[in-house]
Amino acid sequence: MPHDGRARTGYPVPEASEAGTADTGSPPTAPQAATSDRALTFAGAALTALYAPAAGGDELQLLETAGGVTPEYRLPKLLPLSGASAAAHAVRTDRPLWLNAAALAAYPDGAPTPPRARTASLGALPLDPEGARLGCLVVVGASADGFDDGQQRFLERYAGAVACVLRDAKGRSAGGSLLSRALRGLRVGSFVLVPDTGFIEADGALLELVGITPDDFDGKADTLLSHALPEDMP
Repeated sequence: MPHDGRARTGYPVPEASEAGTADTGSPPTAPQAATSDRALTFAGAALTALYAPAAGGDELQLLETAGGVTPEYRLPKLLPLSGASAAAHAVRTDRPLWLNAAALAAYPDGAPTPPRARTASLGALPLDPEGARLGCLVVVGASADGFDDGQQRFLERYAGAVACVLRDAKGRSAGGSLLSRALRGLRVGSFVLVPDTGFIEADGALLELVGITPDDFDGKADTLLSHALPEDMP
């Protein structure tokens, strides 16, 4: 569900009918949308938010969000760059910040608000390709224990893709959801059934999301599903 906040940042504002479109401008198919949702679910993200510097450069402004259809978590629209929020800290230090629920209590500014926020975890990933401070990707997790190593690696890759999309989008006309475009650019979640053998070939990103190393994957659909279900499915 995109949040419209791009007018003050110089980034394009998509029309409602364009939200979630790909680079070609065509809307994603239902399987593509479902795959994107599952990828973020596998990565432990209940809500993903994109912040960019607002006009004047002293605040981070919420551009859009993606995640659950119910408002279980809410994030502020503006965050002072000099403030004590996790996002501002990540941008100033140019280092990702991973916080479980206990550690998040030390960063009350910019934290997700109730009803379920007290058990939430949070990741703040600076978008700083080649020294350009483009903003911050904030991911809210439903697990109080935080994000595991595999989830962190995937979300850091996702942040890199978001940074590239954000850099290319500045000053251009509306082109749909930046978060969705970046996720589809990673081409995660794909697998192919090999008819002659009955086995499947899954991409490395999908295997990483469900916690299987490529060397350990036996090519069986049951193996993939046993790692992905039931807790990883939305």
